[in-house]
Amino acid sequence: MRLRKDESSTAIPARSCREQAERAAALTRQLLAFARRQVLQPRAVAILDLIMPKLGGPAVASRLTTLFPGVSILFTSGYSQDSESVLPVTADTHYLQKPYSPTTLGRVVREILDQAKKRKGSS
Repeated sequence: MRLRKDESSTAIPARSCREQAERAAALTRQLLAFARRQVLQPRAVAILDLIMPKLGGPAVASRLTTLFPGVSILFTSGYSQDSESVLPVTADTHYLQKPYSPTTLGRVVREILDQAKKRKGSS
């Protein structure tokens, strides 16, 4: 392909394109190597009703935290706020009074996940 004289100022020399492509490839290799070294640990929130038939919320939470260390627990209840007094108090235990909207639930879950991320980053 021949360049007309008026196009030469906007043309990118082949050497420069090759250098940029090689640089991009090297950066991509570095990024992939970095990503392979990262340990991915999903964060989870179990949403449990405080009062459940047969096995109550705190008993289920105890089993879950034994099986999945680091899981955050969000208890919900339609009973009074005094229900919080029966909750196990840990950094990963939270309470949300019923009724709540989907927006409120989403906001609370996001806050819990953000707190868990901060705690993990500081340890």
